[in-house]
Amino acid sequence: MLFGIIMSGGKGSRIGSPTEKPMMLVNGKPMIEYVINALVKSREFKRIIISTSANTPYTNRFLKERYHDNDNITNITVFDSAGMGYSKDLGSILEIIKPEIGLIVPADLPLLTQNVIKEICKMYNRVNNHSPCLSIILDEEFVTQFGLKPSVKVRIRGRTYCHSGVSFFDSKEIIYARYAKESYLKFNAKEIAFNINTKKEFSVLKKDLLINH
Repeated sequence: MLFGIIMSGGKGSRIGSPTEKPMMLVNGKPMIEYVINALVKSREFKRIIISTSANTPYTNRFLKERYHDNDNITNITVFDSAGMGYSKDLGSILEIIKPEIGLIVPADLPLLTQNVIKEICKMYNRVNNHSPCLSIILDEEFVTQFGLKPSVKVRIRGRTYCHSGVSFFDSKEIIYARYAKESYLKFNAKEIAFNINTKKEFSVLKKDLLINH
């Protein structure tokens, strides 16, 4: 089985909120809880590691109070990263889980579900000759139809795709702080299209939830 790794230690400066982004409420629940629940309920992971940092002290405190005391029951570990940037913080976790494979998921995917996690894992298992990093991408037009503006784009064979922020890393193939060769799988799913990075995207999310739920 895999390790599930949730990244929630970034500054979240683009969203311009006084509340730490993982703790922003979606229908009365912190955004990160939707991600945690999706990973836990999927039953795809032998352990779930949630990375926080000095950038997200409130998130860290909330998670430790909610999950840390029940660590043996939930198989959830709250990891205090250095907060030196996404790549370095992720590299630290990959060193810890070696030689296992980790599914990296950002804390800002509030529509994520257990079924989407299961499908992504099935897709990964169907791939032969895995590269050190395999990332999930979406068609640009699929993402923008919801009124979202992709923050990371990938150009492949003349087409533009959006990076979901969801990636598999083979830790035994990763050298800390070194570039990892990346390959891609396309999966157009609304649940990973809503990667919330800005105030406008958060507004689009709330409007979508109001209409469709």
